[in-house]
Amino acid sequence: MKKTLQNLILLCIICIAEPLLSHGTVIWPPSRIYNCYNNPSTSVCQPCGNAIYNWMGVLQPHTDYGRHEIYAPDGQIASGGNGSGIDFNCLNALTADWSTTKVDHGYIDVKWQNTAPHRTEYYKVYITPLNWNPTIPLRWNDLIEIGHRGKGPAESFTTIRSFIPDSYAGKRAALVSVWQRDFNDSHEAFYSVSDIQISGSDGGDGGDGGDGGGSLGCNDISPWNSNNVYWGGDSVYHIDTVYKAKWWTKGDIPSENSATYDVWENLGPCEDRSVEIPEESFSLLKCITSPVNNDVFIYYDVESPKRLTLTIRNLSNKVVVTAFRNKPVLVGKHEQQITPVKLVPGIYLCILEDQSGEMKSLKIVVK
Repeated sequence: MKKTLQNLILLCIICIAEPLLSHGTVIWPPSRIYNCYNNPSTSVCQPCGNAIYNWMGVLQPHTDYGRHEIYAPDGQIASGGNGSGIDFNCLNALTADWSTTKVDHGYIDVKWQNTAPHRTEYYKVYITPLNWNPTIPLRWNDLIEIGHRGKGPAESFTTIRSFIPDSYAGKRAALVSVWQRDFNDSHEAFYSVSDIQISGSDGGDGGDGGDGGGSLGCNDISPWNSNNVYWGGDSVYHIDTVYKAKWWTKGDIPSENSATYDVWENLGPCEDRSVEIPEESFSLLKCITSPVNNDVFIYYDVESPKRLTLTIRNLSNKVVVTAFRNKPVLVGKHEQQITPVKLVPGIYLCILEDQSGEMKSLKIVVK
């Protein structure tokens, strides 16, 4: 009788606490905590105990304008740094026992269920690098952004269109998704990790090589969008011309970045299509290195006050230098000197981005 009473009290506590902590998680591909909620008896989920009943509560109450790497640090991303006060450390377990969901490479719709909807600053979806396995801790600098959705209203269900590169075919990976509430309401953020197994194979280009000349048809090609992420091999049309990405890019205008060592390759004229260049609220003007000491000088222009992040990344999209993060910047032209910088010879990207995910980038060659 005493044990039954204790169980009833515990159940009541859970029922009371759950609405207070109800916010959201990714239900497709299902997150670790959502899998455990539906399959609590699995060996990897048992250490989570009663935490699984708050499957929607992996959060940080204050992220200081989205400084996730501080509040949900490396190795604690899956648990959201335990910001809710509930012990979600079980979700950080370094084991291959996590259940995986089979998905295809290419476009994937990542779906959040939000039991307590809030206005949104952004959603972001990241994927682990190709050499990752579940015994390696999740680290922010290793993650590659593959999906983004900006400001939006409160919604019970939200889908973020993302893209898994063909190079991940046959690989195991993890998707890390962040839901950041509207900064005007709260700096609260929610975290979700989904383990996936990517099916299929890249299988080559599968085409017949085309006719080798003339104008290119564009019926199956999308217009370039400054907010989209493009991977090596992706094609777009822009101002009556078809371009193919040589490597990862976001925000690089194809018509201005298609020289020999630039990110876009000009494939030739496109029939019956054209788009306008969108107005820019900020722009990255120049990124150069000093021939004397390899200091990096970055010049940028801001049309309206905003918080910006300036980084240098390699072609795998890994951050190698952070000049500043979420820095308030006033209207006007600005110069940023980064010193000392020790970069091995190669090609890098100077990337300037705002809190909505809008991003500008320029190539820099270190000799």
